[in-house]
Amino acid sequence: MTRAIRSGYIFVVTTTYDSNDPVPAGGNPTRTIWIAHPAGMVFALALALFLTVLPDDALSQTAPKLGLYALAAALGPVTVAILRFLADRLALDRRRFVVIASAGAVTFDGLFVGLWPDVYGHEGASLANVAALILFGLAAILVSDQLVSVNTLPRRKGNTA
Repeated sequence: MTRAIRSGYIFVVTTTYDSNDPVPAGGNPTRTIWIAHPAGMVFALALALFLTVLPDDALSQTAPKLGLYALAAALGPVTVAILRFLADRLALDRRRFVVIASAGAVTFDGLFVGLWPDVYGHEGASLANVAALILFGLAAILVSDQLVSVNTLPRRKGNTA
């Protein structure tokens, strides 16, 4: 009996989650939401406690405000590193964890700036400056998450995401 051998092409499509990481995103999305969202709220609470001790002059004069914005920009990559470290320890996807934690922080800040602004210890123009600083800090976190490679921290064994 003779077997016919067909020659042909095999097309393989590979999708990647990150250009530097050929492994698709892993982790349980639902578990990530239940862990990362409250983690982001805790980060926002820590920021709120920090902002309560600032005097109104620090939020109304230009030089101290510029210092606070520089601090927020510098803490963006630090926050991303901490959140990615937590994601690794919990075997969750790093990028998803940072984005959902940021959503948790925005949830906390949105609720408290709108419903209970006394948490931040300021009112009037100073509270508006606090809200602007919070938005800038969130942007610094999200941009840092995109600029810093997913592979910056060594992965825990078994965490491929």
